Amino acid sequence: MIKNIIIMCVIAFNIVLVVLLFKKDNNQAVQIQDENYIFRTRVFNDYMKSMKYTGNPLKSDLTITDFNSSEYSLKDIVKSHNKLVFRYSYISCNACIDTIMKIVNEYSKYVGNDKIIILSQYANKRDYKNFVRINNVKQPIYHLQDSLCRADELGLPYFFVINDNMVTNNFFLPRKEYPQMIKTYLESIKTLLY
Repeated sequence: MIKNIIIMCVIAFNIVLVVLLFKKDNNQAVQIQDENYIFRTRVFNDYMKSMKYTGNPLKSDLTITDFNSSEYSLKDIVKSHNKLVFRYSYISCNACIDTIMKIVNEYSKYVGNDKIIILSQYANKRDYKNFVRINNVKQPIYHLQDSLCRADELGLPYFFVINDNMVTNNFFLPRKEYPQMIKTYLESIKTLLY
């Protein structure tokens, strides 16, 4: 009789264990599905925003300044060669910008610093210096106080390719959570910079 009770307890314990493990695996599967859904939704929404901002003309007389307050026309800097523009603002997420800049620095080794323009909006020269030092910036970086294009309304950093026609092409919203997507984007536009 005691042997039967022990066997019944072992069987009951195993059944409970199997049910709990199944429930745990099922919860993990649901969580993974939710994460995949969130990822796909973000990618789709970012793609739709990118389509909205691709092909927009910029002001041909847009003036930018360097650290020494020298003024330049963006059109003169672009000249006749396509350039990758990375735009961010001092109100952007610092961790996001730092992550993106690490990738941009690595990318610039392959395409050259002269193919990349960083357009920032910083509060003061100290912030500018800190940004350059912390992120080891080698690319030309310019200050633009005014809005560059409608995408500035998003309050997010973004990339695009610009040519001498001053039209935004290949617009992209980078997310620090997806560094591989940033690298894929940069790789996909590499041929446009030559």
